[in-house]
This record gives sequence, structure tokens and C-alpha cells, in this order.
Amino acid sequence: MQNILVSRRKDRITGKTADLDLTALIMSTFIPFFNLKLTFRLDGRVILPVFTGPAWSAVIRRGLKRYLPPDFSQANAGVMPVPFSPGPGPNTIHLGLILPEVLARPVLEMLWDFNSLGGSGYLRPGINIHLVQAQCQVSSAVILEHSKHDILWQPELARPVTPEVLEPRIAELQHWKGLNLKLITPLRTPRPAGAKEDGHRYCDPDYFHDPTNDLCLGHLAGKVRYLDLEQELLQVIESGPVLSGSELNWTDIPYGRGIPKTLGGVTGKLTFTGRLSRRQALALALGEHTGLGKNGSFGLGFYRLQPYS
Repeated sequence: MQNILVSRRKDRITGKTADLDLTALIMSTFIPFFNLKLTFRLDGRVILPVFTGPAWSAVIRRGLKRYLPPDFSQANAGVMPVPFSPGPGPNTIHLGLILPEVLARPVLEMLWDFNSLGGSGYLRPGINIHLVQAQCQVSSAVILEHSKHDILWQPELARPVTPEVLEPRIAELQHWKGLNLKLITPLRTPRPAGAKEDGHRYCDPDYFHDPTNDLCLGHLAGKVRYLDLEQELLQVIESGPVLSGSELNWTDIPYGRGIPKTLGGVTGKLTFTGRLSRRQALALALGEHTGLGKNGSFGLGFYRLQPYS
């Protein structure tokens, strides 16, 4: 079975294509997805570090495996944990989960059975972590709730993220005169062609500190996940924000067992001044849900946008 996010046909975007009706183009390439907020109760002995993307990825990948066909590869399936935040009570946390609409059934079945999955990793479902609730971020409806005596199950109340859902945010972003892009998990994405140097393959603080880097925003917009458009469409020469400041650090994330391995990326803040084009606003509004760059399954590349003046 082909992977969900790499099986779509990609035609090179030309200058003529850039003039097509944007809504029609997005509707033809947009991959609908669900954005869920999961609430977990943790065993008091579980201590979570600042970034736990690889640990959550392992839990989700192992749990989901039994609900997918044997030949299905999860490498580019588009199921991604989003950074957690404190939950409503002691020893509870929220974790976001992004999943393509076509995988909704197996993922929801996995969440239904989550507290009986067990496992041998650091996070063990039903042993030291317990799923309490799953809520759809679009409809705000609780679609799954585990209690001591029963399970609330109403998946029909979930709504996917579509271009129509993003439209209010797109309009809001276009009114801003500048923005701060705050990277809440490491951004790991290669530098564009012509910008790679020895020892500098990825977009690192040096790349963003370059005052001549006037295509920086277009490069980032072209790396947004779940938007099957080639980068040229988002880098059409047009008036738009320019990079005016950065406060970044390179962060290495350990993962795996045995021999230590790391994945690195930049964290911090990028400041852009100027108004977004509709193309840029569309990409960044989508990216607020799906993130950008590589290793989304490990929770890398998620950000928040704030107005800057």
C-alpha cells in the first residue's frame, strides 16, 4: 500500500499555474485531516522531559501497527503527535494528534483500545499512561471518553480540517502588518538549493541570520505538511514579509535505545515585517495545525503565530 502523503501526483508549478484560481487549486491538492486533543492521566512516577516527541511517536506507532494492513508503512502516513501542555488536573496532560482523514478509522480504533495496549517502552498505555478523553479541535466535541465504568463513543461528531475551516484564520493573517513565528519544537528542514555549505546542510541560526535571505518565508511556506503544492507556487515574486529578526538556538533531541542518536533543529522565534500574500497566509494557517519540515512523526516543526507591530 502506498503511503498516504507521498502517493499524490505532483506536477511542476509554472508561472501560468500560479495565476489559476487559488481556491480550486487548493481544493484539488489539500489533504483533509483531523486535529485531536488527547487528555492523558500519568502515573506519578512518570517524569516527562521538555520534549517527548520520539517517546509519543513510539507509543502511537506500536499501538497503530495492529490496526493497519501488514504491508502498510507508517513512515510517511502523516500521523503526528503535537507538543503536550498541562491538563485539567494533577498528573494530567494534553497531547495533540494530527491524522489524515483516510486513517481516521484505524486511529480511532486504536484510541478506543488504548488503555489495554500495554507495551515495554518508557510510556506504557494502561500501565503508566491512561487515555482519558479525545476531543476534536474543529468541532470542540468530545468524541471518546474513558471512565471507570463505561466508554463514551461518538466519532460522528468529529470534523476534519478543510480549506473552509482555515478561511477565517487566512483572512486574519492577511491583516497583520508583521508576525512572530515561534518554533515550539525543533524545526528540521534542509536549506534551499544554492544555500547549502559545508557543515550547514539544514536551516540553522546562520541561515536565518543572513540579511540577504529574502526568500526565507517562501522556503518555509513550501515545507508545510499536508499541502501537496510545489514550493514555487509559494515563492512567486510578490510583496510580502521580510525577515527582520531572529532569536534561535540549535537543539538536539535524543531518541532510540542503545547507541545514542539525535535529531537536531532550530527553536526560538523568527520575526517578519510586511503583509502576507494569500498564498503565504494559506500555507502558514495550515502549518499552525500540521507543522513544517522533516520528522513530523517525532513532533518536530510545530509553531505558533503572533502579530508583530
